[in-house]
This record gives sequence, C-alpha cells and structure tokens, in this order.
Amino acid sequence: MIVNKKNLISNFPHKNVSFNILINKLVKKKLVNFFINDTGYLSISDLKRLKLSKLFFKNNYILTDRDGVLNEKSKIHYYIRNLKELKINYTFVKKLKKIINNRKLLCISNQAGISTGDLSYINLKKINNKITSELKKNGIILKEFFISPHHYNSNNFYRKPNHGMFLRVARKYNLILDRTFYIGDDIRDIEAAYNAKTKCLYIGSKKLSVELRKKFKNILI
Repeated sequence: MIVNKKNLISNFPHKNVSFNILINKLVKKKLVNFFINDTGYLSISDLKRLKLSKLFFKNNYILTDRDGVLNEKSKIHYYIRNLKELKINYTFVKKLKKIINNRKLLCISNQAGISTGDLSYINLKKINNKITSELKKNGIILKEFFISPHHYNSNNFYRKPNHGMFLRVARKYNLILDRTFYIGDDIRDIEAAYNAKTKCLYIGSKKLSVELRKKFKNILI
C-alpha cells in the first residue's frame, strides 16, 4: 500500500482497531485507488513461503511466438495449414542458438485457423512437432506450445493481445513474468507482453509509432 500520511492521521479513529476500518473509511470518502495485479506476488513471510518463492527465481525459460519467429509466415495463406506450408525460420534459429545457453523455449501462439476451419488439430500437432524436432537438431529445446484456438474476432482472455496464456504459462512453470521476455513479430505480441508485465524482444518489420514506443518503452528490449 501507498498511504498519504495526512489522510492516515486525519481519518484514523485513534483506538486499537483493524486497519481495514481505516481503508473502508477512506473508500467512502473516495480517497482510495487500486491496481489489480493479476500476475500475482511472492511472499517470504515465513520459511515455507520463502522456500516456495525461491523456485520462481530459477528461471531457465524464454517465451516466444511461433509464426513469423520460429517459422516463416505463409505466403499463400493467412495460416500455416499443413507441413507443406511450413518453413522454419533458420535465420532466426541461428541467432537464437548463439544466445540461448541452457534456457528452454515456451511458445505462446494464436492459431485462429482452428476456429475458422482452415487448420485441424491433427495438422497443428504435426506442425508443432516438426518445429520442435528441427529446433532440437540445432540444440534448442522447445518445452511446450500454448495455443489459443480462438477466432481472430474474439476478445477471449487467452488470445493475444490479452495475456491469459502468459498467466497459464507462469503458473505451470513457476515463472516471474517480469524476469523473462517474449519474442514476437506483431504489435499484438508487444501488447500481450505489456499486459503480462513481461519484457518483449520485437523482431517484426512494422515500425512502431511514436505513441506506441512511448507506451511500451519500459518493456521493449
């Protein structure tokens, strides 16, 4: 909490009561504001919680998008629909290989082709397995894909630029989101990383406007 000392002194009931009574009093006077931190927080208030919190600082993962990053975007269709249309982005893979060290990848990707009927789950799995295999040949371990199958017109919490998938990844792999970064090639990737309080390495070709650079200046790598 950040408390204004004058408000604290002038509104305190001067007796031994719960601090919540003061907060409720300030709420009624409209002197309270708040920020919802849905990415969570870590507690070290006892040894059990300290031990649990330490797990979150052993972060050996990099978050990444798929299309336009790990593989080239399709030139014949909006979605990669099968293995024939898949082309690994070896230019990026070679660069990634130099910096990844002992880290592993976790991929967060929108795949609206599932909802539009352009892509089947079977082909999606084949495509992802092929990407995983090719990366492994280059010494890069892709641990898991996290896919949003929701329609491109959907504002589902688990579709970028919303950050629901980031929270899902963080819960499963004990990640502190502001201690990792996301590699993406789309403005939606930057927006999703911003919402998740995650740094973003933007490798897209579209130039950011002055307004967007100002908005995202604290998370762009």
